[in-house]
Amino acid sequence: MNYILDYIELDSIDTESAPFSFSYGFNISHLVDSIQQVGLINPPILKKAKDSFVLIAGYKRVLALKKLRWSRVEGLIILEDIPPLKCLLINLHDNINTRKLNEVEKAILISKLAEYMKPEQVIENYFSLLDLPKYMPMYNLYIWIANSLSKKIKDRLASGDISLKTVRFMYENEIPCDDIEIYGDLMSKLKFSFNEQMQLIEYTQDICRKEGIKLKQLFEEKEVKDIIESKSLTNRDKSKKILNLFRKKNFPKLYHAEDVFKKRVQRLNLPSGVELKAPPYFESPYYKLEIAFRDGHELKRKLLDTINTEGIELVGDPWKE
Repeated sequence: MNYILDYIELDSIDTESAPFSFSYGFNISHLVDSIQQVGLINPPILKKAKDSFVLIAGYKRVLALKKLRWSRVEGLIILEDIPPLKCLLINLHDNINTRKLNEVEKAILISKLAEYMKPEQVIENYFSLLDLPKYMPMYNLYIWIANSLSKKIKDRLASGDISLKTVRFMYENEIPCDDIEIYGDLMSKLKFSFNEQMQLIEYTQDICRKEGIKLKQLFEEKEVKDIIESKSLTNRDKSKKILNLFRKKNFPKLYHAEDVFKKRVQRLNLPSGVELKAPPYFESPYYKLEIAFRDGHELKRKLLDTINTEGIELVGDPWKE
């Protein structure tokens, strides 16, 4: 490959189209600081295009230089007319060896590779490089992320506010785009854990199906809005309360059973450090007794006190109450 190292005007570099870049959700402040301290270590790679230069690699570096108001930069200029796919692959290898791509960047890259080769070729040749399993459903998911998700949701996926697992669940269950936007806003605002994100979608989609309403209508109900707009609750408290509310609406019998069990245990006045736990969703007939103790003597005393606790024999199936 023929190239020269030469100084070129920054204004002559096109950063608007950047056809070979797949960078997304980045912050160049650290790069700006680095260049200020030690200068530009790696030159951008470019090729000539009429009256300007097209960036092949170094998109963020050029943006940082423009922010620093540099007038020109020493760039690696490729002299021969190399095909677009080769340009894309140069940028891929320039990035993949120095950093980990976020999920949106992987999606953009896969969609760009798909312009030049068949899906099977993309999967076989590049998925291992991206730490992705080599199968078609994963390819389809990333193509969907690149082409169908809004910028707002892509931003939240790239930042980690929404997990890939959550996005994949929404894709596989064909959640409408309008609902995805609503979930994205709430998840970003209230900071649900990744498991809670899945629960939120499952609970609310089931409620909407049962009640024949839209997700927007569900989130406009007074009880839901009061939690979201509360001034006294932290975002963490809001996420817990709203999940608890949707769980109660979706599983009223289960919620009642849990409430009955909780009240029974509270009335028992168990010894300190002794906990009675119900099986998750009461799917198992077995309960758990957990005891914190320092030695065998304390264990024996707490076991005897637990056995002699008044009402302990009432612990059992809460569905009957």
